[in-house]
Amino acid sequence: MLTAIWSYIENALPFIVISLPLLIICRVAVNCFYAHRKTSVLRCVNFAREICIIIFSLYAVGLASQTVIPKLVWEDRGFVIAETLHFTKYNFIAFVSIIDCIEKIFLHQNMYYVIFLFGNIFIFAPIGFFCGIMMKKDKYRLLKAVCISCAVSVFIETVQIFLDRMVDVDDVILNTLGGFIGYLLCICMEKIFPGFRGKFRKYNE
Repeated sequence: MLTAIWSYIENALPFIVISLPLLIICRVAVNCFYAHRKTSVLRCVNFAREICIIIFSLYAVGLASQTVIPKLVWEDRGFVIAETLHFTKYNFIAFVSIIDCIEKIFLHQNMYYVIFLFGNIFIFAPIGFFCGIMMKKDKYRLLKAVCISCAVSVFIETVQIFLDRMVDVDDVILNTLGGFIGYLLCICMEKIFPGFRGKFRKYNE
């Protein structure tokens, strides 16, 4: 299981490293644009918020690199899209894959399927967490965070139809649950550390 987790990180790392300087340049350009003719950039920028935006953007790049960006391999004629190692499979019946994984974990002691369950949950937890931090505080913040998590998951599963990869409605269920858990983690941080979320607000909010 740890090997699979490390493989995921290792495959995403090159995309993250390449995108980091580009993201920094983009954020500097955006802040300079909005600060133009108003005040200095240093006075109008919340650096904690900027770091949060960059970290979330790097997470999004890593997620995309393993879900919707085709894997490339080098051959004699240059980079080509790698062939998938499994056949295309579709599951549009809710909880079928989840129940199957639970049976394989507890009845057959196959710990590999723990990755399917908890991996699909925790890989989307950052979306709910960062939504809780970045969005304005209102009574619909939880609903927005959950809807965004669900929408991102649906988008990924839809794109994977054209990438010859497995498409599973249970992935959407688990991903959405992960977004919900991430949001709850943000709420817990606010309870434990009062003013935690305030550190990431825009200065003009």
